[in-house]
Amino acid sequence: MEIYQLSGIQLKKDTIIERLEGDKTPALSEELGNKYEKLLLDFQQCITPEFRIEIKKEEKKAYILFSLGKKISEKIEEEMKQGNVMDALILDAMADTYLFQMDSQGAEITKESFAEMNLGVKQRLNPGVEIPLSEQEKILEKVKKPQEFVQLTKGYVFEPVKTLGYILQLTENKEIFKMQHDCSKCNNLQCKMRGKLFLEENPKASFAVVVNEGNGQRQDQQENMKPPFQVAIDLGTTTIAMQLLAGEKAVPVKTYTAVNSCRRFGSDVITRIQNANNGGLYKLQKLSQTDILKGIKALCEAAEITMNAIERIGIAGNTTVSQIFLGQSLQGLAAYPFQPFTCEIQKLSFSEVFESKESQAEVIIFPPVSAFVGGDIVSGLFQCGFLSRKRPAMLIDIGTNGEMVIGDSEHLLCTSVAAGPAFEGGGLRNGVGSVSGAISAFELQGNRGKVTTIHEKSPIGICGTGMVEILSELKDARILKQDGNLLEQYLNQGYEVAKTESGNPICVYQQDIRELQLAKGAIGAGIELLVKAYGKTYREIPEVFVAGGFGYRMNIRKAVNIGIFPKEFLGKIKTVGNTSLAGVESFLRDGQAEEKLKKITEISKEVVLAKTEEFQQTYMKHLNL
Repeated sequence: MEIYQLSGIQLKKDTIIERLEGDKTPALSEELGNKYEKLLLDFQQCITPEFRIEIKKEEKKAYILFSLGKKISEKIEEEMKQGNVMDALILDAMADTYLFQMDSQGAEITKESFAEMNLGVKQRLNPGVEIPLSEQEKILEKVKKPQEFVQLTKGYVFEPVKTLGYILQLTENKEIFKMQHDCSKCNNLQCKMRGKLFLEENPKASFAVVVNEGNGQRQDQQENMKPPFQVAIDLGTTTIAMQLLAGEKAVPVKTYTAVNSCRRFGSDVITRIQNANNGGLYKLQKLSQTDILKGIKALCEAAEITMNAIERIGIAGNTTVSQIFLGQSLQGLAAYPFQPFTCEIQKLSFSEVFESKESQAEVIIFPPVSAFVGGDIVSGLFQCGFLSRKRPAMLIDIGTNGEMVIGDSEHLLCTSVAAGPAFEGGGLRNGVGSVSGAISAFELQGNRGKVTTIHEKSPIGICGTGMVEILSELKDARILKQDGNLLEQYLNQGYEVAKTESGNPICVYQQDIRELQLAKGAIGAGIELLVKAYGKTYREIPEVFVAGGFGYRMNIRKAVNIGIFPKEFLGKIKTVGNTSLAGVESFLRDGQAEEKLKKITEISKEVVLAKTEEFQQTYMKHLNL
C-alpha cells in the first residue's frame, strides 16, 4: 500500500457562483459571493477527503473509491432543515466541485504509481453509465476497509452521498492512461463542470490517495449461482423485464426481457381497461401470466435450476397491468372516483396465481398509490431512497403516462398525466420504438445533420429521444419557431434528417412536432403544478430522478432546451434507468422492505391535475418550445 499526499485544490468563488447560475444576475451573484466567503471555513472543517485504489492484477482491473466523508452531507441537510436553502445549495456546489477535482488530481498522481508497476489504463467504467449501478457493491467489496468511510444502501447508492467510485480496466502498456473522466462520453450533458477543471496554485486543502495491490480472486457469475433464488419483475405496459437473483445477497445472475403480449389489446392502459371491462379480462390475464411464466422458465433454464428452486417472485407494475395479471376487475379504474382493486401489498402462492404446482414460490405484488400511480412508482420511490430523505426530491417517470412524485420521508405528493405515445416514437409519421436503426441522437453541423442510430445500424425511423434532439437542434438553428411551427419551406414537405438504406427520406413533419408538443406540455405542466402544490419552487428541489428507458437515454440539456424540464433542474437531474425493476431487486434483499412499502403508500397523496382549469392553462403555456 502506498500513500501519496495531494495538494493544489482550492475552490474558486466564481466557479461556485457559475455552478449555481448566479453569474446571470448581478444582485444574486453578489449575495452568493458574500455567503460563499462565510461558508468556506465551515466547508473545510466538514470534509474528510480520502481517495483509495485497489489494484487486482489477476483481474486486470483497479477499483477506485473516494469520498468527502459524512460531515459535509450532514451539514448540508442541517442547513436545509433550518430553512437556509441558499447556504445548503452553496455547500452542495462546493462539495461537488471539490469531489470533481479530487478525481482529476487523483488520476494524475496515480499515473506515476501505475507506471512504476508497468501498468496503464485502457478504459474507465463508471457505474450507471458504462456498467450497471449494482457494480458499486463490487467496488465496495474490493477496496480495503471501505466501511471505515463508505457504506452502500440497498439500492446500490454510496453513503455518504459525496462519494464516487469506478472501475479501471488495466493494460500492460503504461503509455496508455485513460483514467481521467471523459466529459465527451458522459451522459450527464447538463453538468456545470462539463469539460472544465478548476485547479489553482497555493493549496487550501489536501488529501491522500491510498493505492493497494491486492491478490483477491475474481468471482464470476457461476460462483454466485447458489440458493436462495428469487425473481424480480418489472411488468411494464410495453416491455417486461426480469432478473434472477441468487444467494443471500440476492445478486442478479440472469436477465430476461420480452414484449408484453397484452399490447395486441391496446398500446395504452385506457384501451386495455376498456377491453377488459368489455369481456376481455380473462384473455388479457392469461396472456400476461403466460408471458411471466415463460420468462421465469427461461431464467431457470439459463441458470440450470428447477422452477421449484425459486423461493420468492416480486412484481411491480402500474395499477392496470397488475390487476390484469391477477384477473382483478378493472371497473373501478374506468370511472370516477377511479379506485384500484386494493392499495395493499398482495402476497399469494405460486399455485394461486398460475394454477400450477411447478413451484412453491411466494408471489408478491407491489401496492399502488392510486388508480394511475402504480406499484412501479412505489418501487421507484423505494429504490431511490425517498424514505430516508430529509430534503424534498422528485421522481419523474416519462412514458405514455407521465408519473411524478415530490417529497421526502414524511410526505409525498403524486400525480399522473397523459403524455401520449410520442416519447416512445408513437404517432409520428416516421416514428419507431427503441430498436436497431432508430435515430436516437441528432446534431446539426452547419446545414447538414449528423444522426446516431441504435446499434449503429442504417436509419429506419426516429425514436422518442431522437425527436427531442431534432427539435432542440432545429430550434437553435431557428428552423423551428418558439410556437412549434417550422419555417414555411418545410411546412408541407417536412425537414429531412436522414435517408434509409434504400434512399428514402426520413423527415420530421409539422404534425410530428405537434405530437411532441402535446406530450411535453403535459409533462411540463405536471411538474410545475406538482412542485407548486408541494409549496416549493424549482430552485428548492435539490435532486430530480428521471426514470425509465426513455429518460435514461435522453439528452437532458436538449430536453430542457425544448421545455420538457425547467432550466432550474439543470445539474440536478439523475437518470436512473429502470427503477421499477431495481426497486423489486432491493425489496427482495431487504428484510424490512414490506413495512417500507406500506409506509410509502401511507405517506403518499395523489393530486389530480388533469381536469382542473389551472392544469389546462398551464398545459397551454408549456406547449411552446
